[in-house]
Amino acid sequence: MSYPTPIGIYSIDYQNVVWKLLVPPDRRTPAWLEWGIALLSGKQWKADAVLGSYANGAGPVVTTPYFSGASSYSLGDRVIFGVCNDTHGNIGDNAVYEWINNSTGSAAPSVANIVPDTPPQSIVTAAANYNWATVLAWVQQYSWVKVQDNFIGAVSRAAFNSTCLAFEYALNLWFNTTFRQPNGLGNDPVGNPTGTPDIYINTNDNVDAQFMMGPSSPDSQSFMAPASPPAVYFMATVAQALSSTDFTIYIPVAVYNSLTTEASGYTTKKTQIVIAFVNTINAAGMSYNIVTY
Repeated sequence: MSYPTPIGIYSIDYQNVVWKLLVPPDRRTPAWLEWGIALLSGKQWKADAVLGSYANGAGPVVTTPYFSGASSYSLGDRVIFGVCNDTHGNIGDNAVYEWINNSTGSAAPSVANIVPDTPPQSIVTAAANYNWATVLAWVQQYSWVKVQDNFIGAVSRAAFNSTCLAFEYALNLWFNTTFRQPNGLGNDPVGNPTGTPDIYINTNDNVDAQFMMGPSSPDSQSFMAPASPPAVYFMATVAQALSSTDFTIYIPVAVYNSLTTEASGYTTKKTQIVIAFVNTINAAGMSYNIVTY
């Protein structure tokens, strides 16, 4: 299994470098070295989790597969539990999970199969008394442990913003669809060709940002800011229907329908799943609507 590794000064190999430096040369026997590697395995896992997968993410540069109910997993395997239906009715949270059970299996990383964040008091007491057999038996009831709340690394998330191109890239990354650079700008970071992204954004003429004027109320026409093209070209005497949102997010209907196991079509729950992510990036005061195609 390939895990995201830290970069630069944070790339520390505790097991093979630090330990060997700590052991005197005349004690660097296989038994000593193997004991030290086992001793530091937990520290290495935590270092890679924080400075590697948390910072750099589980995709798209380092590819962690999405969970599939058709696959079998073994100790150490990691998956992204995608927010879109995997065709087996499994809908997740885009977090990263690692299989910790000694036996192979295909159970989904749902609540019943994930090690709880807070163990029961009996297990806390057992750990305090060094009763590791009891602790291990409790852990082995579960199949998965959450490694990261978000498969997108902190470095990438810090760069997300509400400019159209960055916004579209984030949306397609989150919903596991294809982002494409506009024609003429070259391939995107993972080599996708140019064109229209699967999930894309169009800006609207927002009626809330305009005012009305005309010889009478029925003939009034929205009037854009003086420098805008509609104001420069003409002002009609027939009222026109304009949008009340600043932009529209277009999402493939198959992707939208896969967000829940509800019947196809617009539902509050599906829309809320999209909104939950969009609102982490959208600029304050900017309104939008969601349309499938």
